[in-house]
Amino acid sequence: METIKSEAANAPLNYAPLLTEDLKDEIQNRTGLKLNTGNQESQINISGNIIGYEIAPVAIQGNDNASKNRLTITAIFDIFITSPEEDMMQVRASRFADYDATQDLGSIETNLYEEVNRQIIQDVINQLLSNW
Repeated sequence: METIKSEAANAPLNYAPLLTEDLKDEIQNRTGLKLNTGNQESQINISGNIIGYEIAPVAIQGNDNASKNRLTITAIFDIFITSPEEDMMQVRASRFADYDATQDLGSIETNLYEEVNRQIIQDVINQLLSNW
């Protein structure tokens, strides 16, 4: 599996490798499929790009202040299946997590990434398993 690339200008540098590792772990642990890691026979190879990383206010109150902010991450994955028969699919996933506007993003970003990654990875696994 290739490291996911980030095309989103404002995405933190550490996010793409984090999503890559989370996706790799979940696919291997939950599906039993063999990923292409360069040294073994694989059933699937995944590459991907983070194309969106946005923080926007939500839940605007009467005084035009937001009580919550929303982190939205969008990624596109190309999945090449080698076994049982060759196939290619593309999965686009856009997921979000809301957080209190009074919280500093830096102090909660790890939890937000875990929440969003869980949703994105579930989308990928659902699409992947729907072909089997």
